[in-house]
Amino acid sequence: MAEWRKEFPVLSKVNYLPNCSQGPQSRKSWAAIESYLDNWATVGMDWDFWCEEVELAKGEFARLIGASPFLLAS
Repeated sequence: MAEWRKEFPVLSKVNYLPNCSQGPQSRKSWAAIESYLDNWATVGMDWDFWCEEVELAKGEFARLIGASPFLLAS
């Protein structure tokens, strides 16, 4: 549990109890946001790259919940 708490810097200062949509910011999500902003600032709107990232995120979430990342046509 102590190692997991290190991923969320705010937890070193407070016990975060609110459960609204804006929970504690993790180091990993902060790094992803910085990567996105850096790419946008240096490359511009790199639409193809970010569409690929969305597809990767869909796949990861689908695996997390035991689903297929693709909608199947009937």
